[in-house]
Amino acid sequence: MTHRINRWAVAFLTLQGLGCLVWWGVLCLQPEVRQWFTATDAPDTTLMAFAAPDLLLFAAGSLLTAWGLATQAVWAWPVLCVHAGAVAYAGLYCVNLWLLSPSAWAGAALMAPSLVIVPVITCLLRRKVLTDGESLKFPELSVFREARPAENAWNLLKSGSQMIVFWMLFLVVFPALIVTLEPVVGLDAWRFAWPGGRMAGGVIFVAGSCLGVSSCLVMALIGRGTPLPLDCARRMVVVGPYRYIRNPMAVAGIGQGVAVGLYLGSPSVVLYALVGGPLWHVLVRPSEERDLQARFGASYEDYRQAVYCWIPLIRGYRPEPSIVAEQVPVDPDAPTAEGQQV
Repeated sequence: MTHRINRWAVAFLTLQGLGCLVWWGVLCLQPEVRQWFTATDAPDTTLMAFAAPDLLLFAAGSLLTAWGLATQAVWAWPVLCVHAGAVAYAGLYCVNLWLLSPSAWAGAALMAPSLVIVPVITCLLRRKVLTDGESLKFPELSVFREARPAENAWNLLKSGSQMIVFWMLFLVVFPALIVTLEPVVGLDAWRFAWPGGRMAGGVIFVAGSCLGVSSCLVMALIGRGTPLPLDCARRMVVVGPYRYIRNPMAVAGIGQGVAVGLYLGSPSVVLYALVGGPLWHVLVRPSEERDLQARFGASYEDYRQAVYCWIPLIRGYRPEPSIVAEQVPVDPDAPTAEGQQV
């Protein structure tokens, strides 16, 4: 029962966080809808002033809590409590604003589900914390799942589709949202325009894109999976860009984000891209490495010891012949060639 509650909590918190990001995008791109969320005759700044705390405590807090619950992180419970407090404050504010100014009905309507569901989730999962004494742990739930056996064309299609979605979200939507909010919070004065800035951004973006695409291709064709944790590679990948760095797709994404910031002349976008590195290193890397260690054992440990996470090697990694066979988990249902031993 508790496992089912946790699964629904992860799903709701993920949708809630993404919905909040979409909502702020609509507010920035369609100013005429802001009147539905503000008191009568109130200036837009009374609403836009909530951008930073809302994006941090509501959107990011929701997504971070969902990730923590899905990966059984020890910090999931305190983050959930902080997020629940933020939801209660924002929800009660919207309801009170609606009672005082009926024109601001939309905010109360959007916050109503969160104002009910998030406290319920917190109360239900609190019983798990009290039972375990320390943290939320759900052994059955794992965010990492191997991709099903499929043809290379299908793996390429899935990987390419995921890459396009991530590029649109993190390299188009989020930077556009940041640039739109800069004048609202007074950061537009920090924008820069220097000779060659756009050219440098373009060169870095192309280089990062090439690295990202090549890593994606290797993951699909050699790893027999996709970059997405819920559809991850069936084989350990130590060829292509992965010979030189353990994290080529994250490095590529950060480089692309910095390139977009340089092209737009926005230090906020550059900072947004650079912050992604430490966040990935602290929040994603530990659980991903535990999964790889559990599935590939000694071969992954040898690779992890030899290849850095962020600093590329000059000479590419070459696995020891004695552990090459361990890189591919045995699938008893997989067809074998004549004379091949499995």
